[in-house]
Amino acid sequence: VVALGPVGPLTQPFTALATDAEVGRHARATVVAFDVVLACHYLFFGHR
Repeated sequence: VVALGPVGPLTQPFTALATDAEVGRHARATVVAFDVVLACHYLFFGHR
């Protein structure tokens, strides 16, 4: 993780929280995209 400023005891938790939120957003977006691809695959190829 690259800090844009000096990382002290006060800024570290905020940086960690922001990073966690960012990672969470990317993870959710990836899961949603994967679900959509999987749904389309089953829809078009008819795997039951």
